[in-house]
Amino acid sequence: MTNHPTSKDRAMKLPSWVKEVRPHQNEAVAEIIDHYRKGTDLVVLDAPTGSGKTLIAEMVRRELQVPHTSYICSSLTLQDQFANDFPEAAVVKGRTNYESYDGKHSAGDCKGIGCDYCPAVESCPYQMAKSRAATAPLACLNSTFQLYQSNYGNLFRSKGLLVWDECDELEKQLMSFVEVVISKKNAAAVGMTLPGKGVRYETVRRWLKNWRVKAMERHLPEGKEARSWKGLIRNVVQLLDDEGEWVRQSLHNALVMKPIKVDRFGEKLWTKGTKHLLMSATVISPSQLLADLGWTGSYGVVTVPMTFPVENRPLYVADTVDMAHKSKEENWPHMVTAVNDVLDRHPDENVLIHTVSYELTRFLYNEVATTKERHAYFSAAERGPALAKFRKSGGVLFAPSMDRGVDFSHDEARVIVLCKVPFPFLGDRQISTRLHSPGGQGWYTVQTIRTIVQMTGRGVRSASDHAVTYILDDQFRRVYGNNRRLFPPWWREALRYQVPQEEQQL
Repeated sequence: MTNHPTSKDRAMKLPSWVKEVRPHQNEAVAEIIDHYRKGTDLVVLDAPTGSGKTLIAEMVRRELQVPHTSYICSSLTLQDQFANDFPEAAVVKGRTNYESYDGKHSAGDCKGIGCDYCPAVESCPYQMAKSRAATAPLACLNSTFQLYQSNYGNLFRSKGLLVWDECDELEKQLMSFVEVVISKKNAAAVGMTLPGKGVRYETVRRWLKNWRVKAMERHLPEGKEARSWKGLIRNVVQLLDDEGEWVRQSLHNALVMKPIKVDRFGEKLWTKGTKHLLMSATVISPSQLLADLGWTGSYGVVTVPMTFPVENRPLYVADTVDMAHKSKEENWPHMVTAVNDVLDRHPDENVLIHTVSYELTRFLYNEVATTKERHAYFSAAERGPALAKFRKSGGVLFAPSMDRGVDFSHDEARVIVLCKVPFPFLGDRQISTRLHSPGGQGWYTVQTIRTIVQMTGRGVRSASDHAVTYILDDQFRRVYGNNRRLFPPWWREALRYQVPQEEQQL
């Protein structure tokens, strides 16, 4: 029988801000360690907000006593949070986050060998950060950096533990890493024009072969531009060598090529460590997640319960309207009525409204009648300012893209509204082709459910917090009815019909 350290033992070895190890954390660590000791090299930790995933991972690291652990974050913000919790961690961010030795440039401007911004490569702050991280017991990296290291880098070869935070975002990040984007400017730089729309795939491949030859013959500029060109050439070579299916995404000023699936490119993710811990609050389907990322071995799954009281996070499914785009002329006005009803029911509370698209954002922003201060954004550039104004003055925020990375704790948003089921956009040819390929429907459904759970979780961020969520799109009933078991149990327990005089749990 394996004797695991007790909760008290673990807490004694952790940072001072950890006052105790909660029972579910101790149990999760024990289960993860058991999987590793039984020969499983990869474990998926399915843990909702508030369960302390980072602390669980740190306890696993200390118990394994591996020589090196890389904690991989999906954003700079999460890196900063990790560094604040674990100041002993060696952090590596992107080049542009580091000043050059002379203090007048960033490491992103570095020209490489012969660069006069630093006395030597060894004195470059960015290179120093990489060196420290490569030898430290604990490193904190971002996913873009780790993807490069997995494919092309020569650092972090130690056979230790890799912890992948927000692992459900990894497929999308890998897609971005391998896709080919040749702008009109990139084509003109080698004396070429972009291939016309509608040309056959083989014609595009011949164009890419010609572009590659000319690009490799071109005298590359220095610094950041040179690295960009080398990366682009590398991705073109990878596409030309790949036997998988790729599609062209329509874009008037660039040639964009995406693979239908990235599982074959994901195989290199697992080469830098002997053990992997993948963590997320929205795993939804571990088998689908790992298949999408190219993991073919055995794996373990550890599930952590929700620690927030169910009465603090009710999810109401209202009888409203089918928001399918084909019926928008008839049905969208009914959504205005439904949103007005929600706002009238909560006159003194801040409201976040998930709209999914800019088109629906503009429609609701113009049509909804409310005395609350209204905020919205209609481009990516406007997102930050709109969020800042909403946080400052409150009211109602119409948001087409705040399913991730933004928390609205306590009074920042007591009401969350989901106006439309967030199906992946079929106008993206890669998504459309993937949907209609073998196994595509299951993948598409998991993406949809994952986003629903993310959207509805923006308002309750601690056990003492509370918010009410309304799902107003009738399409949800079909999604939920056909895929009930894919929704996390802690999410299902909060789901209710909203009827005039009573609440009935689904």
